[in-house]
Amino acid sequence: MQKRQQGLSLIELMVALTVSSFLIIGIVQIFIDNKNTFVFQQAQTENQENSRYTFLLLDQELSKTGYRRQPDRGFDTSFPAADSSSGAPEGCAFAKGQTVTLASDSGICIRYEPRDPDERNCLGAKPADGTVPDEPYTTSTLTVMEKFFIEDNELKCAAGEDEPGTILRGVADIQFEYGVGPQTDERQVDTYTTSPGTQPIRAVRYAALMVSSVNARQGMDSATLTQWKARYPDSGIGTDSGQLYQIAQGSITLRNLMP
Repeated sequence: MQKRQQGLSLIELMVALTVSSFLIIGIVQIFIDNKNTFVFQQAQTENQENSRYTFLLLDQELSKTGYRRQPDRGFDTSFPAADSSSGAPEGCAFAKGQTVTLASDSGICIRYEPRDPDERNCLGAKPADGTVPDEPYTTSTLTVMEKFFIEDNELKCAAGEDEPGTILRGVADIQFEYGVGPQTDERQVDTYTTSPGTQPIRAVRYAALMVSSVNARQGMDSATLTQWKARYPDSGIGTDSGQLYQIAQGSITLRNLMP
């Protein structure tokens, strides 16, 4: 008698296909989740490193504000009035004796005298030969004037009349406020304001909005960006493209401007 050939039934085949399909879907989903987690962590690390470097640079440059090679000379003598027509970066206008001010468009402007011939500005350039004596406590013929501002998600610096250079990418916006104190010899900061007027400036506070270079939110709204726009409605932040945002804040006392 001929035996019936045995094999998989149609029902068994359908069950096997269904189980394997679920396994494939699960594996693909795990891969996608791992990839999204990796992208998010990379974006977060990028923002953290950018904020660290931004504050490191700002602290380094702002600490030079108002430095005089001859401390016995008054600020009005060491720092005459200056604007873009007299060597200051575009948008910077300093009153006599003033060493820090907000730029007319955006950003912050500072000026100082180089400590020595090896002092580099924010773009890494040294003073021209003969402008800064080697001997300390002597008059310098050079005053370094710098401007820090944001353009196209880049932190840029302009030094004097030179073309601005990009210092760091991944900074969507930055806001500065002055810490002002009383017209006395007291070393204190009463309040922070964007319009100090004639009040003595003792410190600078800044807030930076970092932005990742990739889409890391998968279509979710950014609460960080919403908070920033609510705090700084005139910031002019562009269209959100799904990047990861992070706010970082810092402040520095301008030791050279303290009484």
